[in-house]
Amino acid sequence: MQPRRGMVAVAGLYLAAALAYAVVAPPLEGFDALAYFKYAGYLHRTHQLPVVTTEMVEESYEAVVQPPLYFAAVALATAALPMQQTVAYAQASDNPYHDKSLSLRQTITLPTMARDVRTTFWVARLVSILGGLVTVLGAYALVRTLLPDSPWLAVAVAAITGLNPQFLFTSVTITNDAWVPAVSVVTLWLLARATTRPKTRAQDWLLAGCCAGLAALTKYSCLLLALPALV
Repeated sequence: MQPRRGMVAVAGLYLAAALAYAVVAPPLEGFDALAYFKYAGYLHRTHQLPVVTTEMVEESYEAVVQPPLYFAAVALATAALPMQQTVAYAQASDNPYHDKSLSLRQTITLPTMARDVRTTFWVARLVSILGGLVTVLGAYALVRTLLPDSPWLAVAVAAITGLNPQFLFTSVTITNDAWVPAVSVVTLWLLARATTRPKTRAQDWLLAGCCAGLAALTKYSCLLLALPALV
């Protein structure tokens, strides 16, 4: 088997495993998933960025500490879907016993779920799954660029990344944590490509800078990418 075919197989395995996780795991079981989803619901409803107010914190405490890129992507992807109805369902399924350490579940399974609500959840989760796929492909591309003589090592790194159980769970819940490694590893790949070429082009640095900007809009910790970039 050629390494590229091996990478295609790894990507397929990741997608299959992620979809299996999505079927089994409830959509809001991830850490702070309800607050994240309500943040996306706010952007869906108002079409404007949040401001730091008491009312905003009460609606979603994540809205004042998280950059908006992932949540705006979810709001855009669900533009034609009943987001506010889904937010109300999500709020109703919040498990009050979880904060009291009386239950392992963060949400409760309500007896019924409208089809449009289910679709909205799935679209939001597919945005996260896409971030996981970008992470897997970016890991492969980064290792191939840095170690061009070790193609199967790149496939192995992608497989270890994509088939990690914790990563799979993160990739199917409503969180920006799947997109953080995605934009980060793609930025590192673009930096590595720019610095390993015999003749660096201006557009190579432009692409790396644009992707670094997207990373900063995904999570503030991604600003640490400036360190390897400067090196």
